[in-house]
Amino acid sequence: MVALVATPDQQDVITARERFLFLAAGRRWGKTTTVRNRIIYKTLGRPSFKYWYIAPFYSQGVKEYNLLVRNQIFARRIVQCSKQPFPYILLNNGSEIGFRSFNKPETIRSEGLHEVWVDEIQNIDPSGFWEIVRPLISDLRGTLGASGQFRGHNWYYKSMYLPGRDPTMRNYRAWRFPTSTGLAFQSAAGRQDLEDAKLMLPRLKYAQEYDCIPTANEDAAFDPLDINKCIEGRPMFRPREGYTYIMGLDLGRVVDHTALVVLERESGRVVWCQRWERGVKHSSLAMLAARVARRYSALPVIDVTGGATGGKAKPDAYLKFYRKAMPDAKARWWNQSTKGEMVETLSLAIEQLKVAIPSEYEAGVKSGSEDLLIDELRKYEFKLKGNHYDYAAPKGAHDDYVAALLMAWWAKHAGWGKNIGLNISAALS
Repeated sequence: MVALVATPDQQDVITARERFLFLAAGRRWGKTTTVRNRIIYKTLGRPSFKYWYIAPFYSQGVKEYNLLVRNQIFARRIVQCSKQPFPYILLNNGSEIGFRSFNKPETIRSEGLHEVWVDEIQNIDPSGFWEIVRPLISDLRGTLGASGQFRGHNWYYKSMYLPGRDPTMRNYRAWRFPTSTGLAFQSAAGRQDLEDAKLMLPRLKYAQEYDCIPTANEDAAFDPLDINKCIEGRPMFRPREGYTYIMGLDLGRVVDHTALVVLERESGRVVWCQRWERGVKHSSLAMLAARVARRYSALPVIDVTGGATGGKAKPDAYLKFYRKAMPDAKARWWNQSTKGEMVETLSLAIEQLKVAIPSEYEAGVKSGSEDLLIDELRKYEFKLKGNHYDYAAPKGAHDDYVAALLMAWWAKHAGWGKNIGLNISAALS
């Protein structure tokens, strides 16, 4: 038998005998290494043992295949291996290891498997999961294991983790390990790395990715408690001497409003918010927004991603009105990557209480039941879509103020000024 290097916690997972297993652990704890060691343990320990490893993407399966065939000790037991049509390993005791990916679920068909392990389950589409994977172990009453990170109280949390923590469910077993318990983080350098990560990530994201907390990513992109702590000050109708200002402008069209947020660069204070009713012509909106920008001598930052189409269309013709009214405006394109960066930057700033928002910008204080900036921040959500996060207001709600603040805060974070950033005229020419 090949000697396996593993912590006691990892060894517990490797040798577990329950039929349904679920391993949740933080980043770099060693989930995939543990699964790899379990594959070695099971296939070398029993002749003619049929094992499948399933990953979200083909490249990950190939990576695990390569790590096994290049293991000098394990490689001595291999009598046949191939990457085509799917990675496959045959051992000298008759055991077989197959590798499949869930980006082609139609290829996941087999009979008579002793164990199947699904890795990085948070990146796997739940549609049809049980219909595809569960039959693989039915013939031999085999074992089904899964590993990954929590994404709130979702499908695998309810169907695998909770049963695995229930002592009355004898066929189930589940573990949860934060990153800090991993082998790589027992040294002073490892512990410092975690402290550095805490400073760089919003609390909710750190709790999810490193502390492996199931409820860390329910929905909220911004911590409601932190938002409450950021409520202070009053709106300012005039700029303060010695301070500079940035104005984020989110353009609406039919469904959304056009909204702006003015931010005091040095203090991080929101000094003014404004939103216009739908239906106002952009020729008029451009002049109204320019008037606010002139009042604060603010640098305008405008979303030019297809003019409120979320990047699905080219910049619309009406942007010419904003270009003419505010020739010094800077352009900001939105896509999956830039939006995520803006949200995480603002989330971290709110957590660190670097943002101040007047209480007047909360529903009931100024506008009755109409959502304002504070309300939109509380409702703003992020959900996993495939292998990325989608940030938006919940269905039926708006995020116009949030979008404007995201642009203003990003400009502050990036150090945008008169000679920094991209001029909107150049961007749209």
